[in-house]
Amino acid sequence: MAHALPDPDRVAERHGAGGRSGGSFRVGRRGVLLAALGAVLAAGAGTGAGFLRPLRPGRPAQQPPADLVAALGAERALIAQIQATLTADASLRATLSGVRADHEQHVAALEVAIGAITGKPPVPSAAESAPQALTRAQLAATEGQAASRAAARAARLTGRDAALLASIAACEQTHRELLA
Repeated sequence: MAHALPDPDRVAERHGAGGRSGGSFRVGRRGVLLAALGAVLAAGAGTGAGFLRPLRPGRPAQQPPADLVAALGAERALIAQIQATLTADASLRATLSGVRADHEQHVAALEVAIGAITGKPPVPSAAESAPQALTRAQLAATEGQAASRAAARAARLTGRDAALLASIAACEQTHRELLA
């Protein structure tokens, strides 16, 4: 018994004019949001699992790459700069609150990466001096410089450390665009 292919007109009637037989597929906003959330959670879980693997017993702690330590200091300095700006200019609160939260996540990720190498979390260094408030344009320039430095650091590293700093560099660049 031979099977006939479905009549395209009947399939179009059953699935609507833009049905699957026309080659188009409509995805709703909820589907896009759920897919994006799933991708973020999967990436975070994979990265977190790699960072949180314990050191082998008996293995001496190592020194973290200088570029990771420098990136951690730079992120902490950016947070202080943003906080000083928020204190001086509350009109930027809506924009800078999200930017500050991103930098706090960068600090957390860098602390985990450094802790995975050394076997203990890094100790925050003393702040050099209280930063001054910046204008929106000055903050945009600062974020652009931070993106360039993070990208240069990423280029000198390998593996997940390089990927982490490349991701931070990309985020800093989006902050620059947001503030410009």
